[in-house]
Amino acid sequence: GGRGITGAHLAVVTLCAAVVIEIAAGRWAFIGGYNGLRGVPPLTTPWPREDIYLSGLETYFLVFGILVLVYFLLLWLTQTSFGTLLAAIRSNEERTRFLGFDVTIAKLFAFLLSGMVAGLAGGLFAAQFGFVSPQLIGFALSTEVLIWVAVGGRGVLLAAVAGALLVRWGEDQLSDQLGQYWLLATGLLFIVIVVVAPRGLFGRVLDLSARRKS
Repeated sequence: GGRGITGAHLAVVTLCAAVVIEIAAGRWAFIGGYNGLRGVPPLTTPWPREDIYLSGLETYFLVFGILVLVYFLLLWLTQTSFGTLLAAIRSNEERTRFLGFDVTIAKLFAFLLSGMVAGLAGGLFAAQFGFVSPQLIGFALSTEVLIWVAVGGRGVLLAAVAGALLVRWGEDQLSDQLGQYWLLATGLLFIVIVVVAPRGLFGRVLDLSARRKS
């Protein structure tokens, strides 16, 4: 007892919670309801100058710099003993719990940390585009994030970043070429990738490299 929801059940409950939050945000007039928040001011410079707002190029480099910083912080975390514990939980949660580790606290910390990173990304998105809608915190984007990880691979931290960039780039290309059918093509492509490379594209590359070395 006391273990709570785990595995696929946790993922389903999390997605259901995203739907509930999306509906609640759409009915909350204080944050704009279904119209969302408009007119979010852009990022400003920390030093005085004539134009206090960052330009598009400056915003891009700032967001990229924050991405690199967060990546290396998380990479450092994976190299610590706590990162090893998370890897053990991912491999075999029951065995890790049997060895005496507090799996619940570790998973809770990882959940909170991922929420902090997502909140930072959401804040940067709002400042860059000046608009936030309830759909951005709902089921659609939550599912898309899972696709990013599934395509890139969850075994390597950089793979999730590459998966996000690759999926976004692919969506832009398919939408330009196929018009209204791009979403269907994206779904079919995702199914093919999951079948061919269950560990993601990067995981597939690592497996092929290991076989060649052996």
